[in-house]
Amino acid sequence: MRPDPSGPVPVPVSEITVIVPTFDAEATLGEQLDALAGQTFAGPWEVVVVDNGSTDRSAEIARSYADRLDLRVLRAAERRGAAHARNAGVRAARAPKVAFVDADDVVAPDWLAAIVRALDEHDAVASRFDAVALNSEEQRQRRSLAQDTGLGRHNYAAFLPHAGGSGLAVRTAVHEALGGFDEDMFRLQDTDYSWRLQLAGYDLHFEPSAVLHVRFRSSDAATRRQAFEYGRYNGRLYVRYRHHGMARAPILNDLVYLGRQTLRLLGTRDRVRRAKRLSSIANRLGIVLGRVEATWRRP
Repeated sequence: MRPDPSGPVPVPVSEITVIVPTFDAEATLGEQLDALAGQTFAGPWEVVVVDNGSTDRSAEIARSYADRLDLRVLRAAERRGAAHARNAGVRAARAPKVAFVDADDVVAPDWLAAIVRALDEHDAVASRFDAVALNSEEQRQRRSLAQDTGLGRHNYAAFLPHAGGSGLAVRTAVHEALGGFDEDMFRLQDTDYSWRLQLAGYDLHFEPSAVLHVRFRSSDAATRRQAFEYGRYNGRLYVRYRHHGMARAPILNDLVYLGRQTLRLLGTRDRVRRAKRLSSIANRLGIVLGRVEATWRRP
């Protein structure tokens, strides 16, 4: 039996609030807002763009869409990170359902209609990711895509499925019952949120008709930095959840993996394969660091 969410219930001015956390996104934000303005959903809904301390024209671009969308721009720069921005957006929401999309992705025309239908039946809903529309073939070869055919699976140690934060939707009362996103998680706060949601007894549904076009990093260096940071927070998640049924992953396995990947890298001449192996090494180094950090900081 799932728990009954408690706490304040927002006045249902809209059926759903779409929250767009934004930080220095002037290059891509307009494309996402254009896509939101083109949604086929016929019910009442609103957009809250949460500026997380941008120094570019992101807030100005967002305000320019006020004649095309029921849109508000909220500044939440007290703390950096998507978790803080998303939580601030929910507090400002005027709907019993909320959905999150990133400023560098693009929703398909029927995305919102599919999300609302699915939220009528489920506590939380994950979108289907598409990498073709916004990325070159070489970019797609450099990294794999999770959540294209179902919920993501933890690639380090077997545990519960999870959803990316962009394209994730949830009933507002459920979000409040969970206490929102963990603002100490600068990365992978969506994985942590997904796991806490399921451990609390709520259901997380993958909706294939809710399509979100995702944008990969444009350079190998940026992809490696992202892989390292994801790994670092994966390591922290392992320490947090290993006593909740997550499969055991001895740190010796990480060292063996790093050694093998380094040897393979030395013999790799193909540029795309070399980039993928470098990202894989960066990710596993991040995991080791994250595990050490989380273990050291535990009370």
